[in-house]
Amino acid sequence: MNDRLSAALFTTQGLTPDDSTDAWRSLAMPFFEVLAREAGQRRLDGAILSYAMGDCLAGATQYNARGYRLTDGHIRRCEMEYVFVQLLRSGSVSGHAGRSGDAFSAGSGDVCIFDLSDPFEFDTSEGSTVTLVLPRHTLDRKVMRHGLSGNVLSRRTPMGQALGAHLLTLARLLPEMSQQEGRAMQDASAAMLSAALRDRFDKMPDVARPRPGMRQQLLDYIEVHLASPELSPQHLCERFGMARPHLYRVFGGSGVQRYIQRRRLEAAMRDLQQPGGRRRNISQTAYRWGFSSERQFQRAFRGYYGMTPSEALRQVEHPLPSDVSLADIQKNLLNWTKITPGNPPGP
Repeated sequence: MNDRLSAALFTTQGLTPDDSTDAWRSLAMPFFEVLAREAGQRRLDGAILSYAMGDCLAGATQYNARGYRLTDGHIRRCEMEYVFVQLLRSGSVSGHAGRSGDAFSAGSGDVCIFDLSDPFEFDTSEGSTVTLVLPRHTLDRKVMRHGLSGNVLSRRTPMGQALGAHLLTLARLLPEMSQQEGRAMQDASAAMLSAALRDRFDKMPDVARPRPGMRQQLLDYIEVHLASPELSPQHLCERFGMARPHLYRVFGGSGVQRYIQRRRLEAAMRDLQQPGGRRRNISQTAYRWGFSSERQFQRAFRGYYGMTPSEALRQVEHPLPSDVSLADIQKNLLNWTKITPGNPPGP
Protein backbone atom coordinates (compact mmCIF):
# COMPACT_ATOMS: atom_id res chain seq x y z
CA MET A 1 0.00 0.00 0.00
CA ASN A 2 1.32 3.43 -1.00
CA ASP A 3 1.37 5.65 2.10
CA ARG A 4 2.81 8.71 0.35
CA LEU A 5 1.14 12.10 0.47
CA SER A 6 -1.53 12.80 -2.13
CA ALA A 7 -0.08 15.11 -4.81
CA ALA A 8 -1.46 17.23 -7.64
CA LEU A 9 0.36 19.15 -10.35
CA PHE A 10 -1.43 21.89 -12.28
CA THR A 11 0.10 23.84 -15.15
CA THR A 12 -1.30 26.26 -17.71
CA GLN A 13 1.03 24.92 -20.39
CA GLY A 14 -1.02 24.08 -23.48
CA LEU A 15 -4.14 25.94 -22.32
CA THR A 16 -5.73 28.80 -24.24
CA PRO A 17 -5.51 32.26 -22.61
CA ASP A 18 -9.17 32.08 -21.52
CA ASP A 19 -8.87 28.53 -20.13
CA SER A 20 -5.63 29.42 -18.33
CA THR A 21 -7.20 32.41 -16.62
CA ASP A 22 -10.42 30.53 -15.79
CA ALA A 23 -8.41 27.68 -14.26
CA TRP A 24 -6.40 29.97 -11.97
CA ARG A 25 -9.51 31.79 -10.81
CA SER A 26 -11.36 28.53 -10.18
CA LEU A 27 -8.51 27.11 -8.11
CA ALA A 28 -8.09 30.32 -6.10
CA MET A 29 -11.79 30.99 -5.55
CA PRO A 30 -12.09 29.25 -2.15
CA PHE A 31 -9.28 31.47 -0.84
CA PHE A 32 -9.33 34.80 -2.69
CA GLU A 33 -9.62 36.47 -6.10
CA VAL A 34 -6.80 36.45 -8.68
CA LEU A 35 -6.62 39.53 -10.88
CA ALA A 36 -4.84 40.49 -14.09
CA ARG A 37 -2.92 43.68 -13.31
CA GLU A 38 -0.68 44.56 -16.24
CA ALA A 39 -2.13 46.62 -19.10
CA GLY A 40 -3.19 44.32 -21.93
CA GLN A 41 -2.58 41.16 -19.88
CA ARG A 42 -4.60 38.39 -21.50
CA ARG A 43 -3.83 35.39 -19.35
CA LEU A 44 -2.74 34.15 -15.94
CA ASP A 45 0.07 31.64 -16.37
CA GLY A 46 1.98 29.36 -14.03
CA ALA A 47 2.01 26.05 -12.19
CA ILE A 48 1.03 24.61 -8.78
CA LEU A 49 2.47 21.50 -7.16
CA SER A 50 0.39 20.69 -4.08
CA TYR A 51 0.61 17.96 -1.41
CA ALA A 52 -2.09 17.14 1.14
CA MET A 53 -0.07 17.00 4.38
CA GLY A 54 -2.14 16.22 7.48
CA ASP A 55 -4.78 18.95 7.74
CA CYS A 56 -2.82 21.37 5.57
CA LEU A 57 -1.59 21.85 2.01
CA ALA A 58 2.05 22.37 1.11
CA GLY A 59 3.93 22.77 -2.14
CA ALA A 60 5.34 25.17 -4.69
CA THR A 61 3.90 27.74 -7.08
CA GLN A 62 5.17 29.60 -10.16
CA TYR A 63 3.22 32.51 -11.67
CA ASN A 64 3.32 35.56 -13.89
CA ALA A 65 2.57 39.09 -12.64
CA ARG A 66 -0.91 39.45 -11.10
CA GLY A 67 -2.94 40.76 -8.19
CA TYR A 68 -4.65 39.02 -5.27
CA ARG A 69 -7.62 40.30 -3.31
CA LEU A 70 -9.67 39.03 -0.36
CA THR A 71 -12.73 41.10 0.58
CA ASP A 72 -15.07 40.93 3.56
CA GLY A 73 -17.78 39.56 1.28
CA HIS A 74 -15.54 36.72 0.13
CA ILE A 75 -14.58 35.98 3.73
CA ARG A 76 -18.25 35.76 4.76
CA ARG A 77 -19.13 33.47 1.83
CA CYS A 78 -16.22 31.04 2.13
CA GLU A 79 -15.31 31.09 5.84
CA MET A 80 -11.84 29.64 5.30
CA GLU A 81 -10.13 29.33 8.70
CA TYR A 82 -6.61 29.06 7.36
CA VAL A 83 -3.33 30.95 7.26
CA PHE A 84 -1.16 31.19 4.12
CA VAL A 85 2.60 31.08 4.68
CA GLN A 86 4.66 31.88 1.58
CA LEU A 87 8.42 31.88 1.12
CA LEU A 88 9.26 34.05 -1.88
CA ARG A 89 11.87 32.13 -3.85
CA SER A 90 11.85 34.81 -6.54
CA GLY A 91 9.93 37.99 -7.31
CA SER A 92 8.37 40.60 -5.04
CA VAL A 93 5.00 41.53 -3.53
CA SER A 94 3.51 44.78 -2.20
CA GLY A 95 0.08 45.84 -1.05
CA HIS A 96 -2.20 46.35 1.94
CA ALA A 97 -3.54 43.84 4.46
CA GLY A 98 -5.63 43.60 7.62
CA ARG A 99 -8.66 45.55 8.82
CA SER A 100 -6.69 48.79 8.80
CA GLY A 101 -5.15 48.24 5.39
CA ASP A 102 -1.53 48.37 6.60
CA ALA A 103 1.04 48.57 3.81
CA PHE A 104 3.62 45.81 3.39
CA SER A 105 6.21 44.67 0.87
CA ALA A 106 8.53 41.69 0.55
CA GLY A 107 11.23 40.33 -1.74
CA SER A 108 13.06 37.13 -2.55
CA GLY A 109 13.92 35.18 0.61
CA ASP A 110 11.23 36.80 2.79
CA VAL A 111 8.30 34.88 4.31
CA CYS A 112 4.83 36.47 4.01
CA ILE A 113 1.81 35.63 6.20
CA PHE A 114 -1.85 36.01 5.13
CA ASP A 115 -4.79 35.19 7.41
CA LEU A 116 -7.89 34.27 5.38
CA SER A 117 -10.13 35.82 8.04
CA ASP A 118 -8.75 39.31 7.25
CA PRO A 119 -9.02 41.25 3.98
CA PHE A 120 -6.01 42.04 1.84
CA GLU A 121 -5.02 43.22 -1.62
CA PHE A 122 -1.56 43.01 -3.13
CA ASP A 123 0.32 42.77 -6.41
CA THR A 124 3.09 40.36 -7.32
CA SER A 125 5.76 40.42 -9.97
CA GLU A 126 6.56 37.25 -11.87
CA GLY A 127 7.92 34.85 -9.30
CA SER A 128 7.77 31.58 -7.38
CA THR A 129 6.98 30.50 -3.82
CA VAL A 130 7.02 27.64 -1.39
CA THR A 131 3.54 27.74 0.14
CA LEU A 132 2.08 26.23 3.31
CA VAL A 133 -1.64 26.52 4.15
CA LEU A 134 -2.21 25.86 7.87
CA PRO A 135 -5.45 25.71 9.88
CA ARG A 136 -5.63 28.75 12.17
CA HIS A 137 -6.26 26.56 15.24
CA THR A 138 -2.81 24.96 14.91
CA LEU A 139 -1.06 28.25 15.77
CA ASP A 140 -0.27 29.55 19.24
CA ARG A 141 -3.23 31.40 20.77
CA LYS A 142 -1.01 34.29 21.84
CA VAL A 143 0.07 34.76 18.23
CA MET A 144 -3.55 34.79 17.02
CA ARG A 145 -4.29 37.84 19.20
CA HIS A 146 -2.35 39.89 16.67
CA GLY A 147 -3.30 40.71 13.11
CA LEU A 148 -1.35 38.22 10.99
CA SER A 149 -2.06 39.34 7.42
CA GLY A 150 0.73 41.34 5.84
CA ASN A 151 3.36 40.35 8.39
CA VAL A 152 6.72 39.74 6.71
CA LEU A 153 9.45 37.66 8.35
CA SER A 154 12.54 39.15 6.77
CA ARG A 155 15.38 37.09 5.32
CA ARG A 156 17.68 39.45 7.25
CA THR A 157 16.47 38.18 10.65
CA PRO A 158 17.49 34.88 12.30
CA MET A 159 13.90 33.68 12.65
CA GLY A 160 13.06 34.67 9.09
CA GLN A 161 16.07 32.76 7.83
CA ALA A 162 15.23 29.73 9.97
CA LEU A 163 11.60 29.61 8.81
CA GLY A 164 12.65 30.08 5.18
CA ALA A 165 15.15 27.23 5.46
CA HIS A 166 12.45 25.05 7.05
CA LEU A 167 10.05 25.70 4.15
CA LEU A 168 12.73 24.92 1.56
CA THR A 169 13.53 21.64 3.35
CA LEU A 170 9.82 20.83 3.57
CA ALA A 171 9.37 21.35 -0.18
CA ARG A 172 12.33 19.05 -0.90
CA LEU A 173 11.03 16.26 1.38
CA LEU A 174 7.34 16.29 0.38
CA PRO A 175 7.62 13.73 -2.47
CA GLU A 176 9.09 11.11 -0.11
CA MET A 177 6.97 11.83 2.96
CA SER A 178 4.51 9.33 4.46
CA GLN A 179 1.09 10.28 5.83
CA GLN A 180 2.33 9.93 9.42
CA GLU A 181 5.41 12.03 8.67
CA GLY A 182 3.18 14.62 7.03
CA ARG A 183 1.08 15.01 10.17
CA ALA A 184 4.22 15.35 12.28
CA MET A 185 5.65 17.91 9.84
CA GLN A 186 2.43 19.93 10.04
CA ASP A 187 2.79 20.16 13.82
CA ALA A 188 6.45 21.11 13.53
CA SER A 189 5.70 23.77 10.91
CA ALA A 190 2.92 25.32 13.01
CA ALA A 191 5.18 25.40 16.07
CA MET A 192 8.02 27.03 14.13
CA LEU A 193 5.73 29.65 12.56
CA SER A 194 4.26 30.45 15.98
CA ALA A 195 7.74 30.88 17.45
CA ALA A 196 8.84 33.15 14.59
CA LEU A 197 5.73 35.33 14.95
CA ARG A 198 6.06 35.55 18.74
CA ASP A 199 9.63 36.74 18.26
CA ARG A 200 8.48 39.36 15.76
CA PHE A 201 5.62 40.67 17.91
CA ASP A 202 7.77 40.77 21.06
CA LYS A 203 10.32 42.98 19.28
CA MET A 204 7.83 45.51 17.91
CA PRO A 205 8.60 48.91 19.49
CA ASP A 206 5.65 50.53 21.25
CA VAL A 207 7.02 54.03 20.59
CA ALA A 208 6.68 53.71 16.81
CA ARG A 209 3.02 52.71 16.96
CA PRO A 210 0.13 55.16 16.60
CA ARG A 211 -1.60 55.92 19.87
CA PRO A 212 -3.95 53.12 21.03
CA GLY A 213 -7.46 53.22 19.62
CA MET A 214 -6.83 55.94 17.03
CA ARG A 215 -6.76 53.56 14.08
CA GLN A 216 -10.06 51.97 15.08
CA GLN A 217 -11.64 55.40 15.65
CA LEU A 218 -10.65 56.39 12.12
CA LEU A 219 -11.95 53.15 10.63
CA ASP A 220 -15.27 53.49 12.46
CA TYR A 221 -15.65 57.10 11.30
CA ILE A 222 -14.90 56.14 7.69
CA GLU A 223 -17.54 53.38 7.76
CA VAL A 224 -20.22 55.72 9.11
CA HIS A 225 -19.40 58.50 6.61
CA LEU A 226 -18.50 56.33 3.62
CA ALA A 227 -21.24 57.84 1.46
CA SER A 228 -20.22 61.44 2.16
CA PRO A 229 -18.46 63.18 -0.77
CA GLU A 230 -16.55 65.22 1.84
CA LEU A 231 -14.76 62.15 3.23
CA SER A 232 -11.07 62.57 2.37
CA PRO A 233 -7.63 62.56 4.03
CA GLN A 234 -7.90 66.31 4.59
CA HIS A 235 -11.34 65.94 6.20
CA LEU A 236 -10.03 63.23 8.54
CA CYS A 237 -7.06 65.39 9.55
CA GLU A 238 -9.39 68.28 10.43
CA ARG A 239 -11.94 66.08 12.20
CA PHE A 240 -9.36 64.28 14.39
CA GLY A 241 -6.85 67.09 14.76
CA MET A 242 -4.09 65.07 13.12
CA ALA A 243 -1.16 66.09 10.97
CA ARG A 244 -1.21 64.46 7.54
CA PRO A 245 2.05 62.49 8.15
CA HIS A 246 0.51 60.97 11.30
CA LEU A 247 -2.62 59.98 9.36
CA TYR A 248 -0.51 58.34 6.66
CA ARG A 249 1.51 56.51 9.31
CA VAL A 250 -1.70 55.05 10.78
CA PHE A 251 -2.70 53.70 7.35
CA GLY A 252 0.77 52.75 6.14
CA GLY A 253 2.22 55.23 3.69
CA SER A 254 -0.42 57.12 1.69
CA GLY A 255 -2.99 54.31 1.82
CA VAL A 256 -5.83 56.26 3.45
CA GLN A 257 -7.37 57.44 0.17
CA ARG A 258 -6.92 53.99 -1.31
CA TYR A 259 -8.65 52.47 1.71
CA ILE A 260 -11.62 54.87 1.43
CA GLN A 261 -12.02 54.11 -2.28
CA ARG A 262 -11.74 50.37 -1.68
CA ARG A 263 -14.48 50.42 0.94
CA ARG A 264 -16.71 52.53 -1.33
CA LEU A 265 -16.22 50.16 -4.25
CA GLU A 266 -17.00 47.13 -2.09
CA ALA A 267 -20.18 48.82 -0.87
CA ALA A 268 -21.10 49.65 -4.48
CA MET A 269 -20.57 46.04 -5.55
CA ARG A 270 -22.91 44.87 -2.78
CA ASP A 271 -25.56 47.28 -4.06
CA LEU A 272 -25.17 46.21 -7.67
CA GLN A 273 -25.46 42.52 -6.82
CA GLN A 274 -28.11 42.84 -4.12
CA PRO A 275 -30.34 39.73 -4.19
CA GLY A 276 -34.08 39.81 -4.74
CA GLY A 277 -34.03 42.09 -7.76
CA ARG A 278 -33.83 45.31 -5.71
CA ARG A 279 -30.72 46.54 -7.50
CA ARG A 280 -29.80 50.17 -8.04
CA ASN A 281 -28.74 51.48 -11.40
CA ILE A 282 -25.12 52.43 -11.97
CA SER A 283 -25.57 56.19 -11.70
CA GLN A 284 -27.49 55.95 -8.41
CA THR A 285 -24.84 53.64 -6.99
CA ALA A 286 -22.01 55.97 -7.97
CA TYR A 287 -23.50 59.03 -6.29
CA ARG A 288 -24.74 57.10 -3.27
CA TRP A 289 -21.20 56.04 -2.38
CA GLY A 290 -19.52 59.40 -2.67
CA PHE A 291 -18.22 59.37 -6.25
CA SER A 292 -18.29 62.76 -7.95
CA SER A 293 -19.43 61.39 -11.31
CA GLU A 294 -20.50 58.18 -12.99
CA ARG A 295 -17.39 58.36 -15.18
CA GLN A 296 -15.11 58.49 -12.13
CA PHE A 297 -16.98 55.54 -10.64
CA GLN A 298 -16.76 53.49 -13.85
CA ARG A 299 -13.00 54.02 -14.08
CA ALA A 300 -12.36 53.18 -10.41
CA PHE A 301 -14.66 50.14 -10.50
CA ARG A 302 -12.98 48.66 -13.56
CA GLY A 303 -9.54 49.27 -12.09
CA TYR A 304 -10.46 47.48 -8.86
CA TYR A 305 -12.65 44.60 -10.05
CA GLY A 306 -11.35 44.09 -13.61
CA MET A 307 -14.90 44.44 -14.95
CA THR A 308 -17.37 47.24 -15.58
CA PRO A 309 -20.37 47.93 -13.30
CA SER A 310 -22.61 46.72 -16.12
CA GLU A 311 -20.76 43.41 -16.19
CA ALA A 312 -21.15 43.15 -12.41
CA LEU A 313 -24.90 43.60 -12.79
CA ARG A 314 -25.02 40.72 -15.27
CA GLN A 315 -22.68 38.51 -13.31
CA VAL A 316 -24.20 35.34 -11.90
CA GLU A 317 -22.63 34.53 -8.54
CA HIS A 318 -21.94 30.95 -7.44
CA PRO A 319 -21.01 31.24 -3.76
CA LEU A 320 -19.10 28.33 -2.31
CA PRO A 321 -20.64 26.40 0.60
CA SER A 322 -19.25 27.46 3.95
CA ASP A 323 -17.84 24.01 4.71
CA VAL A 324 -15.27 23.89 1.88
CA SER A 325 -12.16 22.11 3.17
CA LEU A 326 -8.57 21.82 1.99
CA ALA A 327 -9.38 18.25 0.99
CA ASP A 328 -12.05 19.58 -1.38
CA ILE A 329 -9.54 22.02 -2.84
CA GLN A 330 -6.97 19.28 -3.37
CA LYS A 331 -9.66 17.26 -5.17
CA ASN A 332 -10.35 20.26 -7.40
CA LEU A 333 -6.66 20.38 -8.28
CA LEU A 334 -6.78 16.66 -9.08
CA ASN A 335 -9.81 17.22 -11.30
CA TRP A 336 -7.86 19.79 -13.29
CA THR A 337 -4.70 17.71 -13.57
CA LYS A 338 -5.79 14.05 -13.48
CA ILE A 339 -2.88 13.21 -11.13
CA THR A 340 -3.62 10.03 -9.19
CA PRO A 341 -3.46 10.44 -5.35
CA GLY A 342 -0.44 8.70 -3.90
CA ASN A 343 1.60 8.96 -7.12
CA PRO A 344 3.45 12.27 -6.90
CA PRO A 345 4.37 13.92 -10.19
CA GLY A 346 7.97 14.31 -11.18
CA PRO A 347 9.85 17.54 -10.49
